[in-house]
Amino acid sequence: MREETGILEAKVYEPAVWYGEILLNWKGIPTLFKESFFLLKVDSSEVSTDGFTQNEKELVQDLRWWSLEEIFSSQDIFLPKNLAVLLKPLFDSVPQETLKIDLSNS
Repeated sequence: MREETGILEAKVYEPAVWYGEILLNWKGIPTLFKESFFLLKVDSSEVSTDGFTQNEKELVQDLRWWSLEEIFSSQDIFLPKNLAVLLKPLFDSVPQETLKIDLSNS
C-alpha cells in the first residue's frame, strides 16, 4: 500500500474480502491475472504519489479517497465494475470468507 498511497501502516483484515481472475492480453501474451482485495484500516487519510514511477505520475490525474456515496453517484469507471455494491457490506462487518468476484469490465 505504501507504493500506491504513501501510507506506511495499516491494520490488515484477513482473509482477503474479494478474489477474482481475468484473462487479459499483456504485451501481446494472454495472461491470467489473479487479484486479491484486502480490507485495511488506516490512521491517516493523507495520500502521496512519492512511490509512483514516472509513468504512473504522468498517467494518474488525481489521487484521493472516495466516499461510498460518491462512488455510487459517480459517472467515473471503477473496477471491479460493481465496486460500490461490493463495498457497502464492509461498512457493517468484516467478512470471514473471501467472496469470488467478476473482474470483467462488461
